[in-house]
Amino acid sequence: MKAYEEIMLALKFFFGVEDDVNVNEIIGQDHDPIGTIAAALDDYRDSNGTVKGDS
Repeated sequence: MKAYEEIMLALKFFFGVEDDVNVNEIIGQDHDPIGTIAAALDDYRDSNGTVKGDS
């Protein structure tokens, strides 16, 4: 899976939305988008049993 795809899936999971447009809107209004993306990716990977660094 490409990084962009994984990040979008993680953000959709994190925010509970289904559309890329919703993710872009939320991230665009976030005061710390990198921190939010990192937290979303960690939560997504934890929920899928993926260890950080694994693909």
